[in-house]
Amino acid sequence: TTLGNYILPYLIGAFKRVHPNVHVNMLVYNTRSAEKLVLDKEMDIGFVEGTLYDSEDMQWRPWFEDELVVLCGPTDPLAHNEVFDIDKDLKGKKWIMREKGSGTAATVSERFGKYMEEVNVVMEMGHPEAVKRAVESGAGITCLSALSICREAENGWLKGLKVEGLDMRRELKIIQRKDLE
Repeated sequence: TTLGNYILPYLIGAFKRVHPNVHVNMLVYNTRSAEKLVLDKEMDIGFVEGTLYDSEDMQWRPWFEDELVVLCGPTDPLAHNEVFDIDKDLKGKKWIMREKGSGTAATVSERFGKYMEEVNVVMEMGHPEAVKRAVESGAGITCLSALSICREAENGWLKGLKVEGLDMRRELKIIQRKDLE
């Protein structure tokens, strides 16, 4: 959903200005659902941020690089920090996570590794905007794409912190069925 909500609308807008007669039908789903739509031939291509589940019938190519950051609200004590020190800052925090099947949730779990045992998940939400509003309200912290928080960070509604000591970059991909080569 990060790609569909924060990157593709700008690119599609630019494309439509150059090609006004082309019809674009963009649906926004999490990685697992997008992959299924492409495999079931309901969509020709998909733009995903997560791990693919059916790599046998699917081909992909790298498209864009993104980085996940820890987000906190402006009144959270972490808002005074410049980085999130996972060894020091994780303990005792309430976490709001994206839903299972989300590329963001999968990347956080993979990168946090052993630290996931200490993550106290108090909510799961199916859309990054809902997660951001919950963090903004002080319900907890989260980890989302740096691309998704530009407006909120600029206005001081959320603070994004790079995770110290972990590589939180991820490769965004274009997917299609192998039989379309």
